[in-house]
Amino acid sequence: MTGGAVVYCLDLSRMLAFYAGVGELTVIEDGPGFVTLGHAGTDLSLVQAPPDVVAAAGPTTARRVDNPVKLVLPVAALAAARLAAPGLGGQLDPAERTWTFRGGRICDGVDPEGNVVAFREPV
Repeated sequence: MTGGAVVYCLDLSRMLAFYAGVGELTVIEDGPGFVTLGHAGTDLSLVQAPPDVVAAAGPTTARRVDNPVKLVLPVAALAAARLAAPGLGGQLDPAERTWTFRGGRICDGVDPEGNVVAFREPV
C-alpha cells in the first residue's frame, strides 16, 4: 500500500487528461465517480465533486493561492511537462521560476481547475 492524495474535481475527465498527460501518471483504478492514477509509488485519486458543489463553484481557471497543501509530482522532464500542460487545460510557470530542492528541479503550475501543483524532474 502507498500514500497518496485526493483531488475533488469539478470536471473529472478534464482533470484526468491533465494529470495523466502532464504528470505522467497511469490509471490504476477506475470506478464510478473516481479515477486513481499512479506512478513510482505515488497515488493520486481524482473524485468527481457532487453536483451541488460543481454548481456552486462554477467554472474557474484562476490560480488558487490560498490552499496550504500542494501536490508535487515527479516527471521525466519539466520542459516536456511545460509543453504538454496548455493543451490539457493547465500551465507550468516559466522556466526561470524553477528552483532546486531535495535533489530535484521543481516548477509550479496549475491544473485545469486552478489548483497549484508542482512538478519535479531529477537533477
